[in-house]
Amino acid sequence: MEMWNKIGIVLVATLLFPFLLGCSQGIQDETGSGGVVGAAATGTSLVSETEAGDFVVRLISKKAIYEAEEPVELTAKLKYSGEEDKLSIFHGASPFWFHIRETTRGIDIPYIMNLPLKETKLKRDQWLEVNYRKTGSYSEEDEHAQFMKEFLEGDTFPPGVYEIELRADFYTGNFNVKEQKYNISTALIIEVRD
Repeated sequence: MEMWNKIGIVLVATLLFPFLLGCSQGIQDETGSGGVVGAAATGTSLVSETEAGDFVVRLISKKAIYEAEEPVELTAKLKYSGEEDKLSIFHGASPFWFHIRETTRGIDIPYIMNLPLKETKLKRDQWLEVNYRKTGSYSEEDEHAQFMKEFLEGDTFPPGVYEIELRADFYTGNFNVKEQKYNISTALIIEVRD
């Protein structure tokens, strides 16, 4: 019986390791080389990216750990690397959605965007770049109203741990070409210290 327990542990560890490795995040340089280049204390950007077909979505935080008085700097990037020199994508006000959750309090911070149909032309191997700007709303009756008020003021985040998911949501195609929908996401975690 003890031998079967050991085999089970080895089997579970073998199956979970690739999953855990795939979910890990690293500190990378902004060129996206993928190599870990240093600890957050060195001022190195924190980068998370996902490739999906001809597209790469990248989320960059200027730092992994911010002090409470520092502005949090988040940048979303999208790159097309397919065969065409240019490709039109269609989306809402922006192809990017930021879903932010403050994990120590369990608070989801809404991201509000107008949803007109817009077209953006991507040039092959050139990044479309958008810096994060705070949006959101709350009701005074909301149990997290004070936190949301603090969050929406200025460029800083209240102290806490933030899980930030970036989604690029768009489609390609037009009247002559079949529509292809994309919803590509990537995420990272930052901390704001008091």
